[in-house]
Amino acid sequence: MNFVMAKFSFGVLHALSLITLCASGAVNGRSKLPLPAPPGSHSVGTISLEMIDHSRMDPYAPTPQPRAIMVSLFYPTTDTHKPFAPYLPAKLAAIADQYLGLPAGFIENIQPQAHFNARLKEIHDIPIILFSPGLGAAREEYTILLEGLASYGYLVIAMDHTHDAVLVEFPDGTVVLGSPDINGDAQSIDVRTKDSSFVIDQLSNKTFITQIPGIVHRSFKESKIAMFGHSLGGTTTLSVLEADQSVLGGVSLDGPIFGVEEDLGINKPFLMFGRDNHTRCNDPAWAEVWKHLTGWKAEITLAKSTHFTFTDIGAVFTEAGLIDSLDPGKLMYGSIGQVRATVVEIAYLKGFFDFVLKRGKDTMFRHSDPAFPEITIV
Repeated sequence: MNFVMAKFSFGVLHALSLITLCASGAVNGRSKLPLPAPPGSHSVGTISLEMIDHSRMDPYAPTPQPRAIMVSLFYPTTDTHKPFAPYLPAKLAAIADQYLGLPAGFIENIQPQAHFNARLKEIHDIPIILFSPGLGAAREEYTILLEGLASYGYLVIAMDHTHDAVLVEFPDGTVVLGSPDINGDAQSIDVRTKDSSFVIDQLSNKTFITQIPGIVHRSFKESKIAMFGHSLGGTTTLSVLEADQSVLGGVSLDGPIFGVEEDLGINKPFLMFGRDNHTRCNDPAWAEVWKHLTGWKAEITLAKSTHFTFTDIGAVFTEAGLIDSLDPGKLMYGSIGQVRATVVEIAYLKGFFDFVLKRGKDTMFRHSDPAFPEITIV
């Protein structure tokens, strides 16, 4: 295997010293840590694929080479005899345990609810959602949200931005670790935006789409596309909305905004979904962006949450019985129930994407829903 040095996912790094002390008890004597079941009516399938952009050189690679990224697809399936997918491939899970200071087998024990290499269910013009992770994060850290959206009839495509993501494994066994030199500047936003547009372009490439199980005589030419992202992925979403006309709307999950406010002129639907008390009222950059959103727009916050509540991490630690030990002051993941947080997040993401891609109503963004008292409409 090849290794390219490296940085930690910030959220994972912050908790490592505690995990090492506490997590070994959750590994020993327990077979699996199941993720919450997806809430929608569809079973979910998944596959991971490599994508190589031969028109673009990778600006971060140590030697000249085309830009290559990995994506995971989550989608409705009836192919439920297939086994559940691993959270990470076995080799990468072992590397991640060692690299992140985790007890051996901890990541391998995390059990997603999507069926590995299952066939895509036949849904006419299936709507597509693109996802971009936070700086230094891996696409797998958001599996609960991705599976949840797929269970409602969406094809969800999650990207890893190579050299930015904490760990990426390619089909040839190469493992690329994140570079500490990537810091969310204009170049990294540009690279992420081009990654996103490349993925969208490949949806009309027969060679690529025929790798998806269940695809024979089929295309996504008439499928509508929207996007969301967490943290820097939210900033990336805003950039993609400007750069790519095929993307019809987007969501930022607690994304920082910097250096682009005055250049914005977006008339597409956009949802700003913040952590507790992170709004345009106390973030000048968010306030400036709000002025330049000329189409449908909404802003909501999730009570008792933090920046990292939008990842799987808190829910996984909850399922492992570790959350109180790892975060006794509720400063890292917030005091909201971590599994409940994913339920609320999925519900409002679904509401937005139903509105943009399925001609749904936007009522939940205009009036408080008693079923979700954790949400405040700003």
